Amino acid sequence: MSPIFDLGTNLAASALAFVVGVSARSALHYLQTYRSRSFWGAGVRKGKTVLCLGSFKASDLGPYMKVEEFEPTGLAGLGDAKAVHELTALLSKIGIDIHMSYADSPPAGETRDNLVLLGGDETNDLVVVAKQTGTTSNIEFQGASPIILYDQFTRTSYKTQWEMGRITVDYGRFIRKGNPYNPDRTLVMISGIYGFGTWGGVRLLNDKDFLRKCAALEVFDMECIFEVRVIHGEPEIVRPIAIRPLNATPP
Repeated sequence: MSPIFDLGTNLAASALAFVVGVSARSALHYLQTYRSRSFWGAGVRKGKTVLCLGSFKASDLGPYMKVEEFEPTGLAGLGDAKAVHELTALLSKIGIDIHMSYADSPPAGETRDNLVLLGGDETNDLVVVAKQTGTTSNIEFQGASPIILYDQFTRTSYKTQWEMGRITVDYGRFIRKGNPYNPDRTLVMISGIYGFGTWGGVRLLNDKDFLRKCAALEVFDMECIFEVRVIHGEPEIVRPIAIRPLNATPP
């Protein structure tokens, strides 16, 4: 055989091996991220996903300091900011395109897209709007100082635990349902009593057991109350306390 023929054969074999390798890696990545993608529902494949970060209002710093005087561009918690960082990395990994928005400038015309709302009623106005359009839950934030997370289903209250001026245990709420503005899209709401709760809620999305339990539900709309154990300033242990259909009827 001629050297040119041998060279062509080797190049073809190398190209085939490359294509097979890339295809195998793509297939493996697809299988590894299948449950994560399934969690978000079919809506994420039909349009963009808007991530809206909550921010503090003028009244949140007390009567002696206004947010606009402390920081004119607005103020968000560091825990929420870290939650955004981890969530965007996670969603990018599974092929979900993220568009950032902020509670003080809600997404004009984007409420019909897939929505991810970080922060509770007091920091994210879109959470309040979502409740007004029918997004209610058995899990509600109550009070102001301290804030209590109350589960109407079990009639149990959860309060942040402190030790030597530092949070050791926080709690949060996780809601997934069809977007009330567009049922073909998905709405996810993640909020903690404090930023550790929100940050920990985002980490649940990397928890295979959590995703498996959500997939086992017979309905898409679900609610979860979870505990976050804070170690060395990070939400190291996140434990779902209850995962159930949204607005399940108490026994």
